[in-house]
Amino acid sequence: MPVADLDAARARVGSYKNLTVVPEPAGDVAPATLHAAVATGIADCAQRLGAASTSFALPAWAKWARLMTDSRNAKGWPKVFADGRGLVGALASIWEGASPAGMEGGHLRDLTAAFLDEAGPVLGADTGPAAAAWREAAAAWHGLAELALPVDVPEFARLRELTAAVQESVVGEGDAGRADAAEASAALWALRAELDAVPPLAGPERADLFAAIGAQVAAVHRAEVAAVRELAALTA
Repeated sequence: MPVADLDAARARVGSYKNLTVVPEPAGDVAPATLHAAVATGIADCAQRLGAASTSFALPAWAKWARLMTDSRNAKGWPKVFADGRGLVGALASIWEGASPAGMEGGHLRDLTAAFLDEAGPVLGADTGPAAAAWREAAAAWHGLAELALPVDVPEFARLRELTAAVQESVVGEGDAGRADAAEASAALWALRAELDAVPPLAGPERADLFAAIGAQVAAVHRAEVAAVRELAALTA
């Protein structure tokens, strides 16, 4: 990747902090050291996700679910998107963030479950229930992604196609796909700007969608509360 492109990407959100970590091979790791590292990581994850913060812990999902239909709160979606402008960008961000076809790897809950499967022998514990709970959370996130950008709306289907095209060109083709990625990216941002200005959903359709998304986010919250409970039990 050209340095200028990397610099532009890193500078896009000024609040981001960037760190490069280069692991040094350490030879064989003692079983006790590996056990302690895995157990500490799991405990730390459970503690942080189970905290009370409505920004960085599970209560954030409950708060989001409420805001989807709260017409009195200044941050409620019915108020923020009262005229529909800017809504499509928000919906696309949900889909991109939760779907593996997006730019950031998706919700990654299946990866957490796979880690727990492998952590079982290290911990000497049955991690099956925790892994299953995280797969339930993954299914809830997948449902949210599908709901946020309904494929039966032609404009939304096109947004999906263009997003996937950018990812496939970059990940699948590397430098050889730069031209295709740039073309798809330009079309993607042009379409997002167009739909943000003139949304394809009418008022009643937006209200129905907000209610459905709110219900699904609440389902995500319930699934992740259960998953974190199972996670915490592994090191209790």
